[in-house]
Parts: sequence; C-alpha cells; structure tokens
Amino acid sequence: MIERRRTRIHTAKEATLIGKGESLHAVIDNVSLKGCLLQVGVDTGFPENTEAVLVIHLEKDNPEFDIRVQGIIVRREESVIALDFTAVSPESFQHLLRFVQYNAEDPEEIEKELGKSAYEAE
Repeated sequence: MIERRRTRIHTAKEATLIGKGESLHAVIDNVSLKGCLLQVGVDTGFPENTEAVLVIHLEKDNPEFDIRVQGIIVRREESVIALDFTAVSPESFQHLLRFVQYNAEDPEEIEKELGKSAYEAE
C-alpha cells in the first residue's frame, strides 16, 4: 500500500484546467504540494493520463496571484479529477507553499514535508 505524505488542505478556490486545446472551470476540493482533487461539475474530456496545466485563482480577476502547475490526470470520475503535479515554477511553488501553509492546521508540518519523499511504500 502507498501512503500519502503530504498534508492536504480543503478549499473552494476556483481554478482552470487546460489541456489538449480545451479548458475547463473547476473548484478545488483539496490541494497539497503534490496534487489536488478537482470538482468539475460536468463530464467532459480530460481522461486519465492526460497532461494538463492547472491555474489556481487565488484572487478572483487578479491573474498576478495565479498559481500555475503542470500535472497529469491520475483519476477521472464523472465530476471529479485527481491531478498529480509534475512541474511548477519556483515562483508558483512559493505561492502554493504559502497557500497550503496558511490554510493548514499545522503550518510547521508543511516545512518538514519538504525534506521527505511524497510517497512511501508500506
């Protein structure tokens, strides 16, 4: 069994998922430094194993604070998409890190997680 080693925070931030010439409005159910679960509301494209870019809108109508991450869809259900992050710019990573820390029950734990592998086989 593989156990997650990243703290997930619950949020309702809006986001845009972009891939294969298509974009989709989403609401983030939960997010960590390694991935997120998206509520998409409709069953459209974006099958599993699709590479995509996720734009998290920290402030509505203010793209200066958007977080952009590259990822791959690892799970797809009717109105839910699980995205595993594969790349993020240093600037976006800092925004993501601060966002997760600010909303975490134990912000210091997030700093400790940076030195650990994201997954550990048990």
